[in-house]
Amino acid sequence: MVSPANCNGFRLSCLPGRLAQLQLLREKTSQMKLYVCWNSNPGPMGMHPCGAALRALREAGYEPDVVKSRGLRFLPGWLNNRFEGRREAFRLTKSYIVPVLVTDTGEVVSQSKPIIEWAEKHPASRT
Repeated sequence: MVSPANCNGFRLSCLPGRLAQLQLLREKTSQMKLYVCWNSNPGPMGMHPCGAALRALREAGYEPDVVKSRGLRFLPGWLNNRFEGRREAFRLTKSYIVPVLVTDTGEVVSQSKPIIEWAEKHPASRT
C-alpha cells in the first residue's frame, strides 16, 4: 500500500489510504442532530417540546445541528413523507413525531422528555 502522503493524482494503490482519510474526516465532522418541527423556540413557559429539547441540550453543553422537519404530527404519513426531516424521523423511529435526537455516536432518542433526560445524564465534556 502506498502512503496517502505519497499519492499524487489518482492511483488505485492509493485508494485504501484515501478511504481511511475520508473515514477519519467523517468521524471528526459527525455531529449531533436534532430534528424539530418548524419551531425550535421554547415558547411560553418552555412548553413547546422541540424548543424544550433544544434548550436542554444547549444547557448540557451541546450545540446540535437543528434540522427543521416541517409537517405536523397528526398529518397522514403520505403527506408527512413529503418533508425530508419527517422522512428521516420515520426512518429512525418508525414515527413521524419530532423531536428526534441523533447523538454523535449514532444513538437515537425520540420525543422531548427522553431527550431532556438524556441531556441531563450525558453533559458534554469540557475539553
